[in-house]
Amino acid sequence: DPATDTWASYGTLGTARYAHAMTSFADGTILLAGGLDAYGAPTATAEATTGTGYFPRASMPGPAAGLTLDPLSAEWAIAAGGYRFVGGALRTTADAPVYFKAADQWYARTMPGGSRGWHASLATSTGVTFFGGERNDGAYSVLSSVVRYNSGVDTFSTLTSLPVARTKAGAAHLA
Repeated sequence: DPATDTWASYGTLGTARYAHAMTSFADGTILLAGGLDAYGAPTATAEATTGTGYFPRASMPGPAAGLTLDPLSAEWAIAAGGYRFVGGALRTTADAPVYFKAADQWYARTMPGGSRGWHASLATSTGVTFFGGERNDGAYSVLSSVVRYNSGVDTFSTLTSLPVARTKAGAAHLA
């Protein structure tokens, strides 16, 4: 709590997880999705909190860890990329489901340009931009590609690539 400069527990998650993603909505609801469960397997489960414990939400269409989760508006968010098991091996995915909080519903979407995980993302008032990351579809590569999701028209577009490929990087708004 910034007002009191103290930390507080919101309770215990229903699914133990790490390498998950989370975002917050304008009303203060925090949504967590995906990640690796206690056994190291990617999960599709989602949970939310308003500060008084966690409660289950609809699961994503597919499991993912190392994904991003960004707000699109007061009621919408997008989860993008990540890793899942395919044929017994961890592989990146191009899944980018959109979540509608009021209906507790995920809607399947697919990013163009192939799969990615451990990428950076940056939300703006008109959508989300996804930067770099890594691809592992049997062959590993670090990405320089940039993809934009325009939430107003529900479309993806490919933008100019980064000058240097990068993974596990961050992105920030500059003043």
